[in-house]
Amino acid sequence: MASAVVTAWVAAVALTGCGGDGDDGPAADRQVLTTDAVRKDLQAALKAGGFGQPSYVDGRSGAIRNPCQVMGRLRTRTAPDRKATERAVAELEKRGWQATEPMADRSGVGWALDHDAGWTLSFLSGVASEEGVGTVLQSEEQDGAGAFKGLSFLAFGKKCGQAAATASP
Repeated sequence: MASAVVTAWVAAVALTGCGGDGDDGPAADRQVLTTDAVRKDLQAALKAGGFGQPSYVDGRSGAIRNPCQVMGRLRTRTAPDRKATERAVAELEKRGWQATEPMADRSGVGWALDHDAGWTLSFLSGVASEEGVGTVLQSEEQDGAGAFKGLSFLAFGKKCGQAAATASP
């Protein structure tokens, strides 16, 4: 049986949406977001939590059905520290994202965050089984036990512009 956090992650993967137009400033300063601006917010949040650089999933893997999504993950050796993850979420809040109360279980913790520009972000930290995340993770990102340890996220918007559809890797 999948945990609530893993179930939330898998449900977020199934969602589709669109992003904004080509403005390159901080996401909190705009009413329309691009995929590049969302990535910058995520990278700033991960830095605030003391994490490294994430890898992003692109359309070639088949995991993203809409080019206006931002999907990625950051593998860690052990389950991420909850306080470090909370610092990352706090940075997202400073950048204009409003977080719900965290949803936690023994596999990890997750937040749903919304932005006034029409974006929703699922930000999850913990351990997920191979069955829980399915084909979204590359085989090299699963350890010998078939688990992924780290952070994963999926953002999608309700507005879509051409610049959002051409995000860089």
